[in-house]
Amino acid sequence: MDDRLIAIEERMAHLERMLDEASVEILRQDRLIDGLVRRIQRLENRLAELASGIDDGPEPGASFIP
Repeated sequence: MDDRLIAIEERMAHLERMLDEASVEILRQDRLIDGLVRRIQRLENRLAELASGIDDGPEPGASFIP
């Protein structure tokens, strides 16, 4: 087999391994992002629940009657 062909095949095998590793990393990052999105949504829901129980007083511009 020609040395150039062997070098090309070795390079292709190396690139395939790199692609596999990159794919694994992308999937890992995707799972991390999904987890962060769920945490943010839970925090937003908790904040909304807390905010719904707070009385901020009258609306701005409303007359004040003691």
